Amino acid sequence: MKKILLLLIFHFSLFIFHSNAQQYWHRVKGGCGQAGAGDAVISLVVDSTNNLLYAGGNFNTIDNSIGCDAIGSWDGNNWSTNTSFNSNPSTKRIIFFQNMLFISSSTQNDGGIFYNTGGSNWQNLANMNSQVQCLCIYHNKLYVGGDFTTVNGMSASFIACYDGTNWNTLGSGIWCTQFPGHVTAMCVWNDKLIAGGSFDKAGGLTVHSVAAWNDTTWSDVGWGVVDSGATNVADVYALCVHDSDLIVGGTISHADGLPVNNICRFNGSNWFALGAGVDANVYSLLSFKGKLNVGGEFEIAGGISASRFAYWNDTTWATTYGGGVFNSVFAMAVYDSVLYIGGLFGYIGNVNCNHIAALYDYPDSSVSINEVESSVESDASILCYPNPSEDKFNIEVKNIQMDCEAILSITDLLGKKLLEKSISLSKGNSNIDIKHQLPDGIYLVSLVTTQARLHSTIVVQKQ
Repeated sequence: MKKILLLLIFHFSLFIFHSNAQQYWHRVKGGCGQAGAGDAVISLVVDSTNNLLYAGGNFNTIDNSIGCDAIGSWDGNNWSTNTSFNSNPSTKRIIFFQNMLFISSSTQNDGGIFYNTGGSNWQNLANMNSQVQCLCIYHNKLYVGGDFTTVNGMSASFIACYDGTNWNTLGSGIWCTQFPGHVTAMCVWNDKLIAGGSFDKAGGLTVHSVAAWNDTTWSDVGWGVVDSGATNVADVYALCVHDSDLIVGGTISHADGLPVNNICRFNGSNWFALGAGVDANVYSLLSFKGKLNVGGEFEIAGGISASRFAYWNDTTWATTYGGGVFNSVFAMAVYDSVLYIGGLFGYIGNVNCNHIAALYDYPDSSVSINEVESSVESDASILCYPNPSEDKFNIEVKNIQMDCEAILSITDLLGKKLLEKSISLSKGNSNIDIKHQLPDGIYLVSLVTTQARLHSTIVVQKQ
């Protein structure tokens, strides 16, 4: 029997299996704030000059215990508070303008714009009489949107711009004739500034929750979008450009009379649905690697289960491996070619990520046993014991960073995946329960982290 087992193991060590690339969520060290405390990451932006990712929102700690004031920076390995904003209000939005970091900070009743001159030195640029909800750069000017009606005492309805010296209005601005409205999203598309929110007037022109500004005048964006729960108005929370089209997300039921579910696109002439859409609010949009990534508070996308995050590949909806996001997604950014999301969530699947997570692409696993692709020591390895095993076995990991999550998969001799789960390496070993899951036989055990892909074998032999 031993000879047969050894022969099978030798055969298995030569076996190459193939599968498509997969995506898994990983925490960003200790994250921002604390799970269950009402904390949230509201904004994510990349400082390309210094190669940093900034996170802003409602939180006063980063990396579990480092004190901060609503903003922190991530360098790919560690969190920093070197630009901590010394104020109690939350940081709503972050942007880089003229090589400086600008933020919008809001309380329940007012808002302001501040810029950083180095370290923890902040200067107040503007005060608004209500909240600032979004920031955007267009034609080398900083545009600010929200539900305010004054900027530094100057009348400015829902939107204003800063040219580096002075604040200016955009004609007569934007407003809503039916109820208190707001501008909550902006982007640049076809050399125009696109504003979205809850409004029906832009510069005196009748519009439906989206409008375009060309530096001098306002225009409509097709007929616009509405929600069945309101009259001629929707709530637009997110805008982006994908495949040259304008993507609009929020609380939306119709686009120019076309039924849609909270997300739609405009090609300059016509509005289109994105399949069956999503079943609740869309708060964040980002085009990356040919996919439209969508975050919000939905549970279903295109008829499939997709808890708060999904992507549209131009024909169908899909979601990621590793479990659903446990609360709303408010922000997305691409840093070092990796997609990051922020929001109200504390967990994704069984990973405690404290309001921020990174989605890693794992390459095609065309590997043989003991192959390692990483920057860690060449003697990185995993040990499965006892071997043979009955109902459970332990995995011991050597010479690899312990403070991370990993994806464990168990595959049979034909390459069929029989078990897959996320495990923590923080304790150096993990106990894997295989009772009632694997019959007698020989299996490939694969462990994938952001640093390495490690493989071993386990023999299951019941008494």
